[in-house]
Amino acid sequence: MAVMRRWASENAALGVCLLTESRQGASVARNAGLAVVTTPYVMFFDSDDVMLPGHLKRLLDGIASHRQVDVLCWDILCELPDGRKYRAQCDPSNIVYNQIIGSVLSTQRYAAKTDFIKGIGGWDGELPGWNDYELGVRIALSRPAVVKLADPDGTPLVRTYFTDNSITGAKFSSAPAKWELALDKIEVELMARCPAAVSLVGYRRAVLAGLYAREGALSEGRRLLAAAPTIGFGRREAHLVYTFTRLFGRGTRFIASPFLPKRF
Repeated sequence: MAVMRRWASENAALGVCLLTESRQGASVARNAGLAVVTTPYVMFFDSDDVMLPGHLKRLLDGIASHRQVDVLCWDILCELPDGRKYRAQCDPSNIVYNQIIGSVLSTQRYAAKTDFIKGIGGWDGELPGWNDYELGVRIALSRPAVVKLADPDGTPLVRTYFTDNSITGAKFSSAPAKWELALDKIEVELMARCPAAVSLVGYRRAVLAGLYAREGALSEGRRLLAAAPTIGFGRREAHLVYTFTRLFGRGTRFIASPFLPKRF
């Protein structure tokens, strides 16, 4: 806190507002910040995200060119602990499907109108994990006007670094409730607002079950696999997704695409 106070004082022209929050959790902290935002747009970043030079200018130019847009998004470059990199794309063309399947509205991948985020309730303070994923689903279900901002030279201006000591944890299986509670809440939301998309939650449960098994937690994987089938996503499909994830870890969405609904 002393470092932040000194930095805010040295950069007073930026209008830094330094807050404290006694309650724990990323959602609670973000909502505390959201409550005092007075600008028309808001953007949140986490501790493992980096903005490269030009990102803020691109965003401000995008806002100036798209005044009626609710959400502005962009691609990011992800780097894994072993140094491997991959581009995570924001595809707003089919926002409900792409958010549930690919989490295209994770925290570091968009800015939004402040009133829009406040209007849908901000972050769910009861969720210990995947809170930005759950918020992204509510954003998508609100059918916002979304525009994707291009990278000036083709290289993403935002980078995310996955580390072994991340507060999220190194393994999904070490805290199953963190992720499963978010999926449960999303399923309830979809049943109320978009029942045709409920099968996508079954898919995500099967993927998560496969990740548990890949990490060596076979009993947890089998338990969640048994709960994966949902309306439109049967036991056979769930087992295929689970097995592929357990063996390869990534790429399941491509083999699952033929039997998942895409338009809602």
